[in-house]
Amino acid sequence: MDGAFKVSISGMGGIVRDHNGVLIAAVGFYDHVTTPLEAQIHAALKVLTWCIAKGYSQLMVETDSAMLAQMVRSKKAHRASINNIAHICHLVDSSGSTLSYIYREQNMAANWVAKEAMQGRSNRVWEPPDEPLRLRALLALECQGVPYIQR
Repeated sequence: MDGAFKVSISGMGGIVRDHNGVLIAAVGFYDHVTTPLEAQIHAALKVLTWCIAKGYSQLMVETDSAMLAQMVRSKKAHRASINNIAHICHLVDSSGSTLSYIYREQNMAANWVAKEAMQGRSNRVWEPPDEPLRLRALLALECQGVPYIQR
């Protein structure tokens, strides 16, 4: 999952795959937040909540925010985000899930979904076979272990 941020608007995106790495859904959410870290935190909340509501558990949640991963791992946060981090920890623990850090280059599909939600200012869900070609290409690169470098 990933968060995208521009002054006062943001998008959150998540890629939901099965245990073989096959796409189940790409979910994007639009919101108003004040910082890039807040976009990452809201992305974790929204994507975890969506997955759990759909009945998914034992999730392997990956974020390219080292700060978010550290806060969840240590269960400590800045005063402004303590309630949201506590909620993320609860969602992770109660669903038997994990949250770990990955490099940004490994998270480009989720980043693309977050940017699409932000630019379109709307919530989106794409399911196969209706996912956009650009998303399909980014997912194929990720599955092959090929990092995508943004221009």
